[in-house]
Amino acid sequence: MPHRLDRGMGLVGQLKGRMGDPGSLLGIVPLLLESKFSIAGVGNLADTTDDTLFSTTIKAKTLPKDGDRLVVSAWGVFAVNGNNKRVTMQFGATTLVSSGVVVLNGKAWWLIAEIVRSGAATQLGIGEYTADTATAEVMTKTAPAENLAADIVLKVTGASPTTGAANDVLAHGYSILGLKN
Repeated sequence: MPHRLDRGMGLVGQLKGRMGDPGSLLGIVPLLLESKFSIAGVGNLADTTDDTLFSTTIKAKTLPKDGDRLVVSAWGVFAVNGNNKRVTMQFGATTLVSSGVVVLNGKAWWLIAEIVRSGAATQLGIGEYTADTATAEVMTKTAPAENLAADIVLKVTGASPTTGAANDVLAHGYSILGLKN
């Protein structure tokens, strides 16, 4: 049976009407807010600090109601060497999940996190780090306290924290989904 449109309202108008506040960007189904991909990979610099591999500015009012959420996924590979490496995902001032310092040689890694609005300036977060080895898994619960009326930077970082070698952490993919409560 064909879909019937309401009189006087096109399909685009109906979809906009179901999406909530204009600034929310969240729909009745998951909405892809950001997607990045690099075949070569985006790597850390030759220093010992956390370097941004991928980042997105989450605009103010993207999570307008309690229960609205973001699901963030990032993946890549560690260099084929015995150097120390670290990959993290951060939402504003909060580290959602971190691999910690690992010495993984040529292994794939994956980060996934969910951030749920619990108030205008409070959120709950859960994050997981996994690598293609039986012992590399970290699960972290957090309570970010970001002001959702302001822009917030969400980023994935990589580091070679003790050796300072470039491209020890390469990020290949990154995506953010928005889900309306």
